Amino acid sequence: MLGAVALSVLAWLMSVRPYIGYVPVRSDAWQWMAFHVHSTMSDGHGTPEEIARAARVSGIGMVILADHGRPNPAAAAFRETFDGVTIIGGSEANLPEGHLIGFGMTAVPPYWLPPWPPDALSDLTEWGGAGAVAYPEDAVFRWQYWEPGFRPAMLEVLNPSTVFRRLGGWEKTRLVAAFGLSEYAFLDFLAPPVAELARWDQLLADGPVFALFGLNAHGGVHLGGGLRLPVPSYAALFNLWAVGLTESEADPEEALRRGEYFCCLRGAAEPARLCFDAVHGKRVYPVGNWTVPAEASLRLDVAVDGYTPRLVLRRDGRQIREIVDRELVVDRPTPGVYRAEIYLTDHPLLAPDVPWILTNPLRVTPGSAGESPPAPVRTPSAGAGESDHPKSRPKQTAQASPPTDGPVESTGPTNPPADLDGTLFPNGISPDLRLVDPSVFHIEKDAETTATYAAVSGVWTLDYHLAEHQTGGDNRWVALADRSRRDLSEYSGFHIRAWSDTQRRYYVEIRSGDRWYYASFKCYPGRETVCHVPFSRFYRVLNGRQPIPLADIDSWFITQSNYTGPAGFSARLKLLEIGFYR
Repeated sequence: MLGAVALSVLAWLMSVRPYIGYVPVRSDAWQWMAFHVHSTMSDGHGTPEEIARAARVSGIGMVILADHGRPNPAAAAFRETFDGVTIIGGSEANLPEGHLIGFGMTAVPPYWLPPWPPDALSDLTEWGGAGAVAYPEDAVFRWQYWEPGFRPAMLEVLNPSTVFRRLGGWEKTRLVAAFGLSEYAFLDFLAPPVAELARWDQLLADGPVFALFGLNAHGGVHLGGGLRLPVPSYAALFNLWAVGLTESEADPEEALRRGEYFCCLRGAAEPARLCFDAVHGKRVYPVGNWTVPAEASLRLDVAVDGYTPRLVLRRDGRQIREIVDRELVVDRPTPGVYRAEIYLTDHPLLAPDVPWILTNPLRVTPGSAGESPPAPVRTPSAGAGESDHPKSRPKQTAQASPPTDGPVESTGPTNPPADLDGTLFPNGISPDLRLVDPSVFHIEKDAETTATYAAVSGVWTLDYHLAEHQTGGDNRWVALADRSRRDLSEYSGFHIRAWSDTQRRYYVEIRSGDRWYYASFKCYPGRETVCHVPFSRFYRVLNGRQPIPLADIDSWFITQSNYTGPAGFSARLKLLEIGFYR
């Protein structure tokens, strides 16, 4: 018995031997940022101040939260600096299509994110934030929505939870046994994120999307019954990987939005020098730039103490150059989207086929320098310059003009309603409407909410006060309900022309027996909104998108509730037109 125990201990010591005494190479050339961190504002173990303390110990200067919610009201617009570490609020929304992280919001969201991803991204932008798809190829939380035109600001291409789920049972056991001795053991279990990088390249074909190494850090795990295990700690995950920005960057958050950063397995090493940009004359085009002229030279330059780097350059997802050296230059590059991967050929823990560093992309345009749009410039002697990258425009607030990438919306009188972007009704063709008399609706609500629905100056108007919702208490809701049967099989979607006195998202729900389907539309204060929502954008309650039995609809509703946003407010909605379209 003792012999078996001794052999087991010896086997464990041999398996963890590579991690004993391992210390990564560090550099003071960078500011480091940690993305996707949970605090006590959701299911994390640490307060923002405690997270900042762990970040400071690990050399992290900025942390982006991802507390659960749609978005999390407390975390959404949180922003505070603790002894030099900036905590930026963010929220991880569990949508029907997967997990979307919104961060950096400058306005407190007045309602929850809607289910349809383009709508959700539109709302995040309107609130001053940016949207990142989390777990894009995860076995459990895989993101499902990849329809043409969908392009988040960022994509999480690495996440420890996804890595762990991909391991076999024996590998998981070995990692857990070794992690307690050294968090750097995790590097030994990494595999190339092939699916995530392929997805990233697919998105880059349509426009700028920036990569992120995320942590899904909670400061430990919940064991149940109120017990918590403080492993993996915040500091342990902060030590493994992060996003790097130049030490001289004065506004790290704006640099993040512009894509002027790189993703690094800093637990393997931190580069002493890293540069991936384009140069034309005296102009320097930093990563994230989408207007690099064809006459420019691309340069990739990296130095890391103690290791030999392998540089790989990709254009439109295909590898075009590879060199084991510190510098790679391409003069007059072929137009396309370029990004670089850097590997360490002789690292004791990190496999040589796992990217140590990922840079963000540069896009080379077909035209010459004189024909390309005005380029963001930065002279080597002058420091950072002004950028015309899409992400460099001023942040929007909740009072900004409505975006047009969600359900088709327009403001102002329209007769007939017009489609703004042509995605539903090409060539300016107006939809064939089947208008419904608004008088068919009656009010249904919870016991505490108050509401009236009547024709005011010839327009049917809903006035209501949605009662405050208490956690664990009764739901608060109000609905305009029509419980008559309808055959909608000849129609393509829902139509509304409405006016609201507050900015709100309302939900339209259609039911067929025990199958309930819902979608949303948005109204702005004091101005008319026309919106067409195709049935293909409806989601089944507690499920994803599914075909709707349109020939057998037994009721439909216009709703507001504590499931659609914070309750406890008064509002007015005028129905100018409502119905369905072919």
